[in-house]
Amino acid sequence: CEDPKCRVWQHLGCVIIPEKPVEGVQPQIPLQHYCETCRLNRAD
Repeated sequence: CEDPKCRVWQHLGCVIIPEKPVEGVQPQIPLQHYCETCRLNRAD
């Protein structure tokens, strides 16, 4: 997680879930990503 207060580590496959998965193709990795909790907190 990129939030300086959090810094939780998560598996890439748990963070990035493609809408239309294609077998054998990895989804594009974002430059910044946040854990589920921080994404919810940032949406408030």
